[in-house]
Amino acid sequence: TMQLYKISEEYQAALEAYQMAETDEEQALALEQVSKLDSDMNKKVEACLAYLKNLEAEADAISNEIKRLQDRKKVAVNKSEAFREYLKTCVEPLGKWSNGVFTISFRNYKSVVIENEDLIDNCYKKEVWKIEVDKKELETALRTGAIVTGAILEERKSMVIK
Repeated sequence: TMQLYKISEEYQAALEAYQMAETDEEQALALEQVSKLDSDMNKKVEACLAYLKNLEAEADAISNEIKRLQDRKKVAVNKSEAFREYLKTCVEPLGKWSNGVFTISFRNYKSVVIENEDLIDNCYKKEVWKIEVDKKELETALRTGAIVTGAILEERKSMVIK
């Protein structure tokens, strides 16, 4: 596990139990253990903040790795498509190729190619649209006192860590 900040062993064990918890009940028990650890609120908050920063750093590292792997996948897909085209140009003049393990053959099929979408009659088109809640508009209405069934303006508090 990546660690940017040092956390005492007792907090580390309790917080790892929280991280490994698979159910809400297990998480609650782990947090209960954290609460019982130390009566010094400064030590507790410091340990929890260090743990939070470690979790956030790990999440960032995972996001970066996902992006790197997605980029690698894109390159691999592009290479395989280009190589497939190369192989096609090599074998197509033969009509068919086989060595007992692999076989390459070709089939004819028809595919629609849209040359100019504007010229296509509307009977061949379908409407695609999506309805979603406009949260900004809804917030404005709720702030001005409107009662909207299915929505409320909830007071929340965010924590700022610097």
